Amino acid sequence: AYYDIVDIFDRVNNDGTNVIGFMLGNGWYSQPSINLGPNMIKIILYIQYEDGSLDLVTTNEDNWYQGEGPIRYNDIYNGEYYDATKETPGWLRPGYDTTKWKKASIIKNPTIGTLRSSAIMPISRKVESYSARSVSQPMQGIFVVDFGQNVAGFTTITIPGNYLRGHNVTIMHSEEL
Repeated sequence: AYYDIVDIFDRVNNDGTNVIGFMLGNGWYSQPSINLGPNMIKIILYIQYEDGSLDLVTTNEDNWYQGEGPIRYNDIYNGEYYDATKETPGWLRPGYDTTKWKKASIIKNPTIGTLRSSAIMPISRKVESYSARSVSQPMQGIFVVDFGQNVAGFTTITIPGNYLRGHNVTIMHSEEL
């Protein structure tokens, strides 16, 4: 299991109303052929005050909740199914109503292997953007967008305003056309 250290100083509200939230995905270790169990997260938050005193917040406490989100499926090879109708606006803001959410499951003594630092630096900035080199339409409603190279990254698209709720947009990535 891997961990990341993240400095959240610039994200803290000084009035004391703060929220920590995560969307967990399946990634590499929860694909059907390599399922290592449920998605888990462990949080250790060290708070150092101006007077030098420390507080510790962990996932072993009672105030953690879990709810359903818009990512309905994801897999390192088969992509992601995102249902915008399942978005929960405001879930990362203080005061959000969690009464319909369940208490998070606390896993005592999880079998996670050796805990070690993540070898991948967090994505903190956009390095480069690519525009389509060509767009073809091999079938009605099917568009093939060629960016001219193989890229590891994220796809960002803008959905036209006249696209109605309940319609599907499927994005499939491929290394070859």
